[in-house]
Amino acid sequence: MVGVLNSCGALPRLLPGMSDTEPRRCALQAAAAAQAALPVRFAAWCTGLTAAQVQALGQHLRAPQECQELASLVAREEAAVLASAKADAPTLLALMDHADAWRRADRFADLLQACECRGAPPPQRLRAAWHHCQTVDTKAVTQQALTSGLRGPAVGQALQAARLQALTAGGFGRRS
Repeated sequence: MVGVLNSCGALPRLLPGMSDTEPRRCALQAAAAAQAALPVRFAAWCTGLTAAQVQALGQHLRAPQECQELASLVAREEAAVLASAKADAPTLLALMDHADAWRRADRFADLLQACECRGAPPPQRLRAAWHHCQTVDTKAVTQQALTSGLRGPAVGQALQAARLQALTAGGFGRRS
């Protein structure tokens, strides 16, 4: 559909500043071939845009909030996802924290899929690190922290330490 709008000259009129580039077209085709959900397809279509441009486009189109949030996240974090292949455990953990992988696991999975659709190599190391961190028994760590008298941010720091320990024990301490 985007190609049709572009070929008849309507795309620039409907969406000023949005062109039908080859990377954008390839990303959208990859998302469609993967039968990706709408937010992933929207993020793929936003290839090459900054987070601010994604936000402006999303508002202009009145795109669903979920689509806008994922596309903005991809625009902000794609470089870090690409760099994750060589990242150490603290850097991997920081990326997962920044992307809110713990509370919004589905959106984090969509972030990884959108980056792949946009032509990034599959982030296997980041995906494996994320799955490894999910094995941490957060309820037990939280309970232990509370029993030890920790409160507020200190409990969160205990969770972070447990996740970092799990990553290090899992071989993610240094990039091999």
